[in-house]
Amino acid sequence: MECALVAAQRGHKVALIEKSSRLGGQLLAASIPAYKRQEFEALVEYYRFMLSKLGVKVVLNTEIKNKLPDDQQADVVVLALGAVPHSGKFEKNEKVISAFDVLMSQGKGVGNNVVVIGASGVGIDVALFLMEKEGRKVTVVEMLDEVGGDVNEFLKRHTLGMAEEKGIKFLTNSEVVEVNSGKVHIRTLSGNKTLRCHTVVSATGFSSREAHPLKEALEKKGAQVFVIGSAIEPGKLFEATQSGFWTAIEI
Repeated sequence: MECALVAAQRGHKVALIEKSSRLGGQLLAASIPAYKRQEFEALVEYYRFMLSKLGVKVVLNTEIKNKLPDDQQADVVVLALGAVPHSGKFEKNEKVISAFDVLMSQGKGVGNNVVVIGASGVGIDVALFLMEKEGRKVTVVEMLDEVGGDVNEFLKRHTLGMAEEKGIKFLTNSEVVEVNSGKVHIRTLSGNKTLRCHTVVSATGFSSREAHPLKEALEKKGAQVFVIGSAIEPGKLFEATQSGFWTAIEI
């Protein structure tokens, strides 16, 4: 959205093509926890308004596989494909739900006793969101000795303060070794333990979507192709918007 906005401001004719039914990408999930909702919803609305004001053609529910639609030919194509959640060794375990899916579904189907794997910013966010429902118990398991290692210190103090108020339990230096029905088996410094739960949520990071095949296919059609944002390396909002801005300046 940032790339399309800046390119339009610079006088280019721009079309923004989105696979899903809404603009926003991961910002939609990021806006689900109550303490972030107003800020992130406002940001998505700002982009929607500005794209409309600048005449950017927005095409929803359209997936680009190996060529652009016949009515959307372009000299330059920017691939802002983003990243997808990965669950590491639990990738194919049907008993493990990604934090992204939990947020996007508004917690549908999540039980009252939850174990979250990973105490990153995403892990903390999904734990806080799940505790918005009264009577729920959430335990966050982190293999490192630090909670919120990817979160700036100011935000970390704020979110961990809320987590403490809500009774969220953090277990550091604890590695999840196995997940099966109703049980999460962890290895700790003091030995192995088993946590009983109704739902297991993975917040173990993201992987870039594969952009090279599409890039190659579009280049063969004669387009100049840029890959930006989390499609290069998963990052935060700042890195994503900076990548979009500077690419639009370069075009």
